[in-house]
This record gives sequence, structure tokens and C-alpha cells, in this order.
Amino acid sequence: MFTQLPIEIIEHILELITRDEINRICKTCKSSYYKSLPFLYRHLELGYHSHIKQLQQGIVVNGYLKQVIQQHTKQLTLRSQQNSNHWRTHDLISILGPQPKIQTIRFCDFRALSTDLIHRTVSVLPQVYSVEYHYCHIIYQSATRTLDTTNSTPHTSQVKQVTLQWTDFTEKCIPFILFKNLIRLELGSNRNRYDGVNEMLVDTIYQQCPALTHMIITLPQVSSSVLRRTITKYGTQLQHLSIKSDSTSTLQAVAAHATELQSLCVRATADHCRLDYALLDILCMCPQLKWVEVKSQGLERHVHDVVWQVLGGNEAQEMLSKRKQVEENGEPQLSVHVSVAGSIWFYTVSEEALQLRSHYLHSMQGYKKQEALKSIMLYQHDILKIKSRLHSC
Repeated sequence: MFTQLPIEIIEHILELITRDEINRICKTCKSSYYKSLPFLYRHLELGYHSHIKQLQQGIVVNGYLKQVIQQHTKQLTLRSQQNSNHWRTHDLISILGPQPKIQTIRFCDFRALSTDLIHRTVSVLPQVYSVEYHYCHIIYQSATRTLDTTNSTPHTSQVKQVTLQWTDFTEKCIPFILFKNLIRLELGSNRNRYDGVNEMLVDTIYQQCPALTHMIITLPQVSSSVLRRTITKYGTQLQHLSIKSDSTSTLQAVAAHATELQSLCVRATADHCRLDYALLDILCMCPQLKWVEVKSQGLERHVHDVVWQVLGGNEAQEMLSKRKQVEENGEPQLSVHVSVAGSIWFYTVSEEALQLRSHYLHSMQGYKKQEALKSIMLYQHDILKIKSRLHSC
């Protein structure tokens, strides 16, 4: 029945279901196998030597499998199960072909991922667009000196996106985990294993990646002065920005310099000051904004009355009531203070959590913190109403 459907409908179904379900469909009949295999191998994951050898043997025996992998595989995940840094690039070429179509390369669970391995891998993927590091510890390897540290070599110039999640790195690694022509950079939380390195990375982003337009920074231990300096350097070039803010000065830098922003996400961590007026300045000074998201454990402190009045609803009324109560009582704090060591930005996480890839939020403690974190979304029509109300005041 499935194989008798029009090919367009079959492809749409295969787009919606999981890889396990596609795998089961492949085993039902020969026709299903030929129609489903390209979808099954869009994402290829390699880890154990035995699996790699089996796949190498499989493409020798099965010409269709070889054709599918070389033509349809767009994502490649390398896991450090047994291989550590002993990946051989000719093994990848033997599977993917001399001109692989890989667009995204993902390194996962490497306890010691060398910069040499990163660049050797990227160098054999001529169409790679995005490089991701998940749950890795990146180390510098002297063999990397043979590469151009300006990151402008032909095999890296096509990389436009880099993502780091729960990944630590040394100071020497910074020039090798970033690429000169990046337009999107996501620096997620890590364990901050090396003191000062996170801040050093953020402080050198502009030098390493002058073309960035989309920047997401949730790294711990990055000072507001470094964030301000980075935002100022990029200025109107920035289109999307996602940062944490523990002071009004960071948001003032956004309003003053990043005036062409189209989207903004702010995680307000300031317990000693209010960010409500600074956020209003951004709404007024950035006319291209299509949406703004504000996350905080004390939204009532960081979102102005005008915003709540425009949003309306029960939650808005509750927040307005809290703000009024605080103003009447003269209390500087509107929510329970969360210490830096236990904040939502996860300054530390156990070795076991990293090795087992157990996300912090899956723990009961993390779950409770996430429950306390609230957010609001302002869309373009909300922003226009807020600006109109401000102008009429």
C-alpha cells in the first residue's frame, strides 16, 4: 500500500517520521528499501571501528547503498567511542566518496578532540557549512601548525556556522575552532574548565570572525564589559543577538550600536538593578526588530509597565500588581536572589554529567530552576504598540 502512493506523498511521509520508523519501512520490501534508503542515510553517525568496517564492506557489495551515501548524506556525526583522535580521513573518503555532500559535521563525546583532527576532517568535506561540537574537550595539537591560522584556507572558507554545547577548550584552540567566514556562532554553556578562556574567546570573536551577523552567547564567566566591547565592534552588522545581561550597560550598548537587529533574546540575570528602561531603549532604537524574548526569574523587575499594559491578560495584571507593590514598599528586590554558583547559567557541572551526556536540566535541581525561569515574547505588532504608547505619553 505504501509503495503505491505517489512519490511526492511518500517523500513527505518520510520527512515526518523518525529514523527508526524509516529503518523498519526499508525492511518491508525491495521497493520500500529503494525509496526509503536516501532518507535513512541523510544523517550518518560513525563511532565504533566495527561499524565503519561494516559500512565500508557494505558499499563495496551494494552499489546502490554507495550511491545513496555519496549523493544524499548531508549530516555526519563522529562519536569518540573507540577512535579518540585516530580517525583516518581516508576511511571517511572511502565511505563518503571523493566529493562528499556533507553540509553539517558534528563532533560528539570526545574527551580529547585535537585541533588537528578538526581541520583534517573539515578539509575533506568541500561542501561543509556547519561545524558543531557537543560534549567535547578540545585540545591543541602541534600538527595544526601546518595549517593557516588565519582560517582562510580553501577547505575552511565555506564554513558559515559553528556551535559549541557543553564543550571546553584551551586558549591555544581558539583560532582553530572558529572560522574566518562565519556568519552564525552559538557559544553554549560549558564547565568553564580553564579560568578566563571563555571570556578570552568572546573578546577575540571579532578578530577571528569579522563577518558575523548572528551571535548566541551563554558561556559562563563572561563579563559585561567584554560583551559590550564585542557588541560595539559588530554594531549594525548584527541581525540576531542572544545574550545574558547582568547590567543595564550591556543593553545600552545594544541600543546604541546594534540598531539593525531583527531579533533579540535577553536572559536577565541582574539581581542588583532593573533592566526595564534599558529594554525600552532597545525597542525604540532598533526599528527592524521582528521579535524580542526576555527570560528571567524576576520578569516583573526587568519588564516595564508599558509592555505589560500592551500584552494584557492575567499574567500581565499580576506583574503590574507586583511592580506597584514594590514601588509602594520601596523594596529594591522583587524576587529571591539566586547565588552565582547555583544560577541558571550552570557555572559548574559534574564530570559524570558531562561524560554521560546527562543534561543539567534533567536533574530535579535543574528542573526546579527551569520552572522558576519565566519568559515573554514580543512580536512586531507588540513592539509597534509599545512604541506608539511611549510616543503618546
